[in-house]
Amino acid sequence: MSSEINLLHSDTMSNIRRVVHEILNWIEVNIHQPMSVKDIVIRSGYSKFYLQRTFKSVTGEPIARYICRRKLGAAACLLRENDTGISDIALGLGFEDISTFYRCFRREFGLSPGEYRKRWRKPSEFIIYPEEDATAHYREGDR
Repeated sequence: MSSEINLLHSDTMSNIRRVVHEILNWIEVNIHQPMSVKDIVIRSGYSKFYLQRTFKSVTGEPIARYICRRKLGAAACLLRENDTGISDIALGLGFEDISTFYRCFRREFGLSPGEYRKRWRKPSEFIIYPEEDATAHYREGDR
């Protein structure tokens, strides 16, 4: 009898992990879209209470916190890698309110988005070229 219960428990845990894994994949694919816990609950077909508890038991954090952290991480990458306006990045990642984006970003990284960009931006003049191509990037008068 106990082996049947253990087998049932392991099947249930396997299904729970599979469902959470599918949700994580869906969040990553749709990271640039507005999304809420309600959207994910509807998509999953589970009750909000059950899904929240299950998600946290597998990932260690609530769904809303996970979504926010992933969106802020994507924003940080965009701030480092291009010159897109901060409000465009926020709106492009589905933040509906710029002030919420700024407040959450500062809480996550300890800097405003603008300060973060200034500190972590990789200036193009520091790009290192391979040895054989290095001379191609000097102006004639510099050689």
